[in-house]
Amino acid sequence: MLGVDTNVLVRFFVGDDEEQFAQAKGLIGAADQGALFVSPVVMVELNWVLRRVYGYSRDAVMVVLQGMTEFRQFQLGKREMIVEALSLSSATGADFSDALIALLDQEAGCTATVTFDRKAPRLSQMMAVSEALA
Repeated sequence: MLGVDTNVLVRFFVGDDEEQFAQAKGLIGAADQGALFVSPVVMVELNWVLRRVYGYSRDAVMVVLQGMTEFRQFQLGKREMIVEALSLSSATGADFSDALIALLDQEAGCTATVTFDRKAPRLSQMMAVSEALA
C-alpha cells in the first residue's frame, strides 16, 4: 500500500499540470483495490486547497470528497468518520473539515470543539468560543 499526498489528488482532480495529471491518473488507474491510503489530514487539505486555492464551490468539493469514498483504489483512514463528516456537512451546511475535526475531537473525549467560525456551531459537536466562556 502507498500513502497518497494531497498534491497528487489535486493534480488528479484539477488537471492543471499535464505531466503531473498524467502521472497521478496512471498511478490511480493502475492501483489495485485499497492500494492507495488517503489519511483524514489529506482529505481536510484537499477540501481546503480546492476551496481556497482553486475557488471550487462548496458543492463541487463535496462531490469530489464524496467520490473519494467510492474509488476502489483508495483506502480512507477513518473511513466511517469521513463518511459521517460528509453527511453532517451536507445536512448542516458546515464545512467538511469542521465536521471531521469535531468528530475526531469527540472521539478523543472532547465534550465540544470551540471555534470562531460562524457556520461550524451548526454542528452539535461545535460551539462558539463566546458560548464556552459564558
